[in-house]
Amino acid sequence: MSTSDCRLVLVVDDDQDLREMLALVLQGHGYRTQEAVDGVDALEQIEAGAQPSLVLLDLRMPRMNGTELLLALKDRERTTIPVVVITGDLGGAREALAAGARTCVRKPIDMDALLDTVAQHAS
Repeated sequence: MSTSDCRLVLVVDDDQDLREMLALVLQGHGYRTQEAVDGVDALEQIEAGAQPSLVLLDLRMPRMNGTELLLALKDRERTTIPVVVITGDLGGAREALAAGARTCVRKPIDMDALLDTVAQHAS
């Protein structure tokens, strides 16, 4: 049994293809995954009882963007959930780190680096 068994990763991205691809890669490495289409969807899933070990979070999404979700989690005292932001926007990355993200992974995504980051931060 690997150390990643049973760890739930919530993948939050409005790009369905990217979300599904990330979920498949993570599942192939022993993680369970759940998907959310934006920050509102992710927050609703967490409020309904989802207990992710890690959130992979895109910044640019409709309804509630990544930074807004980070702030909402902080307001609800859910700051113990590690969040890794996936972005190509350096300014947005700095903003996300200031709002509580653990780290950022740059787009285009290097899957090996992403898996290393997930393994490091998933609690």
